[in-house]
Amino acid sequence: MYRYLLSFLLFISTLTIAQTDAPADQVVTVAGKSFLKSNFEQPAKKDKPDEENNQLRQDIFYFSQVNAFVLRTLVEDYAEHNQITPKPEHVEGFKEAYARAGLSEEKLASLANFNALRFATDKHMYEQLGGRVVFDQGHPKMPIEAYSKLLMAYKQSGRLVFHEQKYESLFWKSLERPDALEIPPQDVKYDSPWWMSVAR
Repeated sequence: MYRYLLSFLLFISTLTIAQTDAPADQVVTVAGKSFLKSNFEQPAKKDKPDEENNQLRQDIFYFSQVNAFVLRTLVEDYAEHNQITPKPEHVEGFKEAYARAGLSEEKLASLANFNALRFATDKHMYEQLGGRVVFDQGHPKMPIEAYSKLLMAYKQSGRLVFHEQKYESLFWKSLERPDALEIPPQDVKYDSPWWMSVAR
């Protein structure tokens, strides 16, 4: 298990990383891709002014976007380096399961491809690194310990850089999940994604 992590660390440590001053609007950089302040979607405004609650709600909303960017970019980068591709039947199954969700054809195709890719990547990560798997809303079998190990490897090699401390602190905290529903090892199976059971 750890032999793979060490070899992966060696691989990413050999990559040349440009050491430049980050532009002021960068929030986080993963595998050469940056999330900028201009990328933030704005939270919907409340009719009733409440400065303190609005600021808290805004911070949570912003962090959710940073978190999603980091995890998505990790999945895409890991899949590319390990030649992982989504199974066509999983892509089609996702489209069938969400055919009546009111999504545009383009949006549905994007979600289907990413979720099928993430499932294949989760399977590969878990087989290589093992560790805790937890239930997460929208990500029912998340190999969270494998994600943590890989993200730490990216950080140590300079391929994961937070340019704002508050988001970094929240991000690493979010990966601890001490109270998350943990799936027993004997029940961790990556044979088929959950949406295939509801696809018609």
